Amino acid sequence: VKWFKQKGDVVRQFEPLLEVQSDKANVEITSRFDGVLTDITCLDGDIAKVGEVLCVIESGDSSGDKSATDDSQHESARKSEEGTDAQFDARLSTSHSERPHAIPSVRHLAKKHSIDLTRVAGTGRDGRIMKHDILAHLNRAEIDIARADTCESMPPRSMPEAGVAPASLEEAEIEHRVKPVHGLQRIMVKTMTASAAIPQLALTEQICVDALEEIRDRICENLGSSGLDRMTFLPVLLKMTSLALRQFPELNASVDDTCTEMTYHRSHNISVAMHTSRGLVVPVVKRVETLNVLDIALELKRLSEAARSSKLSPEELAGGTFAFSNIGAISGRTAHPLVLPPQVAIGAVGRAFTSLAWKDGRAVPTRVLHVTWSADHRVIDGATVALFNKRWKELVENPTSALVELR
Repeated sequence: VKWFKQKGDVVRQFEPLLEVQSDKANVEITSRFDGVLTDITCLDGDIAKVGEVLCVIESGDSSGDKSATDDSQHESARKSEEGTDAQFDARLSTSHSERPHAIPSVRHLAKKHSIDLTRVAGTGRDGRIMKHDILAHLNRAEIDIARADTCESMPPRSMPEAGVAPASLEEAEIEHRVKPVHGLQRIMVKTMTASAAIPQLALTEQICVDALEEIRDRICENLGSSGLDRMTFLPVLLKMTSLALRQFPELNASVDDTCTEMTYHRSHNISVAMHTSRGLVVPVVKRVETLNVLDIALELKRLSEAARSSKLSPEELAGGTFAFSNIGAISGRTAHPLVLPPQVAIGAVGRAFTSLAWKDGRAVPTRVLHVTWSADHRVIDGATVALFNKRWKELVENPTSALVELR
């Protein structure tokens, strides 16, 4: 995501070097050494594979280079291959032709493009071959490197402002921009591709929320010093979901990669989709079955603030057993959500709207919303989803009936 240090800067042990974005969260990587940052091999916005070197630090109290990586096991593997600092120095004193000095990720890049390392001039310390040396060698050989390998791209063309038409049809045809898919988008690619491979069933229902709106308004009148400015439907809907899951534990479950084992979870850890300026994040409200509506609302507020400021921890994004999306908070009456593997079920509600309902022989304005449930059809049948939906609808349309089930 970004570097806190630049090439040539002095760094101290445990001092933050850079911020990276993983499948789970944004994490700061700190330096394991005192020294000087002599090389940065991954720039802002680049995608680094697990085990790939991010930078090189020249330690002030050692003659050998130490590479900062995002995987301590890779560091051990690198040291095992290259030996201790003393052994490395001893090898440097021998003939350079014996074996070019390069770390595993650089050797892998060279092997991928059939490059003889003995023909590459290293610019690193003591002639060590760096990643940019390989790329320079490829460029000189006029070999086209895929964007994913080089992590380099041409600067984007300037785009016209929103609502401003191009000067001509010809200009409209050539205006375009190439943007790499990374960050939260790349995570979404991975997750949704896995989800799309799962056969899923969906069920949509219309729910009357007149009684729910009345209760919500009463709660809003008595928030006092709770720390909340307002109350939405979402905390109540999550609590009703938890109450319904008590009767249908097979929906609060997960499956293994081969779909041969199904784990039923005791806690109702509900993953909640949240929109941020960087994209979609899905933090988890833990143990909803033990929380009251106010507790859930406060936890949603805390997670939302952390999501907007990119401060969600990996623990806050992990451990979900069921998922829920309130897409109606943005727009739309109906959405068809996709299951988040390894979970087996997800729900999504649209925005509430007024509809005419036939009651006692006359049309009556009624506030309604649509809910859609999706489930992994490999392990969940349609009848189970329908029965769960029926119970959930009863709880939402008659929220006072839930009082007898609250703990």
